[in-house]
Amino acid sequence: MRFDTPHFLFLIPAAALVLALLHLWVLGRKRRRLARFGEQETVRKLTRGVSLARQNWKLLLLLAAVSLIVFSLARPQYGTIEQPLRRRGVEAVIAIDCSQSMLGQDIKPNRFERARSQLKGLIQRLEGDSVGIVAFAGIPVVQCPMTSDYDMALNLLDSLDVDTVPVQGTAIGLAVKKAAEMYKAAGKGNRVLVLLTDGEDHEGDPVKAAEEAAREGLRIYAIGIGSTEGVPIPLPEGGYKEADGGKVNTRLNFETLTRMALATGGKAILANPSGDVELKEILRDVKTLKETDLQAKAFTIHKERFQYSLLPAVIFLVAEMLLSDRRRRVRSAGAGRFD
Repeated sequence: MRFDTPHFLFLIPAAALVLALLHLWVLGRKRRRLARFGEQETVRKLTRGVSLARQNWKLLLLLAAVSLIVFSLARPQYGTIEQPLRRRGVEAVIAIDCSQSMLGQDIKPNRFERARSQLKGLIQRLEGDSVGIVAFAGIPVVQCPMTSDYDMALNLLDSLDVDTVPVQGTAIGLAVKKAAEMYKAAGKGNRVLVLLTDGEDHEGDPVKAAEEAAREGLRIYAIGIGSTEGVPIPLPEGGYKEADGGKVNTRLNFETLTRMALATGGKAILANPSGDVELKEILRDVKTLKETDLQAKAFTIHKERFQYSLLPAVIFLVAEMLLSDRRRRVRSAGAGRFD
């Protein structure tokens, strides 16, 4: 047997002592008042119907009832039940490309603004799922840790820009690894990475990173932002990015995104310039995932046994109230006497 709130057990002797002292004080007060009432013999005759033994029994019943009530407050527990714990939902990390190539204007107003708009739409349509945001360029940066506070996620999203990440470049593979690290901290479950990027990667092997993430249970939904024809990269200060005396063109690498998604059992989707078809497709799959338990494990519940001490406490209280402190009166022929 164990007690969930064992500190109440220390109150049992204290409560018993207080009741006993209170009982003695009441008896003493009665005696003093009766002594002032009249002669001792007269008082004895007047109080011969009162039973001291019954008064003591009433005290014992009250002491037992109070002790059992305090014992119940200590919440005695015996035996255990294995209870499965299930939580439904999806944990989604959204990685948004913040490299300069996302300034390409083959999608209006530009790739980055389109990606951010997509991201806002996705967050606003989540229902009870956890979401985190990773901004990446040459390195990944956690912009928003895993949370179900969508207002906070949207506020942090508004602060994103192409200069949010201090190191330029495009390291999609590092962003995937960062998302996997966030899931390890959050626990096991259905893990979804929504990747918004033009797919250009000059820093590593994103497909290999996706294969490693798949072994951790990560599913990638890649939204390709841009066109395969290629457009120059405009600079914030004006003009276009140049290299080797010519403009640098940026093209959507949808093939890489497709290989990454297939390696994880996810999907690669082309961004729709005039709508949110891709969001509907992702949300439909997320809803399917939510039908599966995100987390299922057993935890131990101790069986409560307070009712076994509370029931006799109630019985004792009722008995104490019903028990009179008067002696039983036995009638004999023509006279009455007390036993």
